[in-house]
Amino acid sequence: MIKVIKKEPSPKIIKEVVCYSCGVILQYVPNDIQNRPVSYYDGSTDILYFIMCPECKKEIQVKSY
Repeated sequence: MIKVIKKEPSPKIIKEVVCYSCGVILQYVPNDIQNRPVSYYDGSTDILYFIMCPECKKEIQVKSY
């Protein structure tokens, strides 16, 4: 049986990033990361991983866990 010990995320998985649009420092966990496909001019595609800044609503690119 799985038992929840703490509801707060472990400090081991919390990451920080600076929003270069508005300057705030954000903390995020893996569940906050969104992704979308990106197409390039040469026909290749990739996946962009990002979080949304709650202050300015801009995408901030992050690495996938």
